[in-house]
Formats: sequence, structure tokens, C-alpha cells
Amino acid sequence: MLSALEDRYQVDLSEAEFSQAETVGALQQLLGEPQVHSPVFHYPSWAQSWPVRIVRALVFNFLARPAMLLLGGRASAVAKRWAA
Repeated sequence: MLSALEDRYQVDLSEAEFSQAETVGALQQLLGEPQVHSPVFHYPSWAQSWPVRIVRALVFNFLARPAMLLLGGRASAVAKRWAA
């Protein structure tokens, strides 16, 4: 019944409060209460600035990507050797 009410009214009800509600009026009061929204997170803007984007792209293309290609190629060669 709890999940049916949550689906019908698009709310998130507490199981403890739902089990304490003994009348239809108490359930209507639970459904009518405003929902507490999760906090809004404010992310730092420096992570999306253009200098950081350039550094991120350079590090990925000149360090991380070649390392993945080298190690990935070696891992596939080792896997082929073990399969044979």
C-alpha cells in the first residue's frame, strides 16, 4: 500500500510515519505535507574554467591516453599468449 501511494502521488513517504498513521485523515495529512528536498550543491566554477579544461585535455591526451594504449596493447598480447 505504501508503494502504491508513493507511485500514485509521486511522493516519498517515511515507513515509520506511514505505520503510525491509523486513520485515512492521518494518511491524507502525510500526503499533503510538503516534501523536504535534498540540499542543492554548488560546485566550484574553477573546475570548468578554460585553463583547467586545457590542462585536463593535455594531461589526458599526452599522459593518460598513451599509457592506456601501451598497457592495453600489452595486456591483450599477454592474454593472447595465455590463450594459446
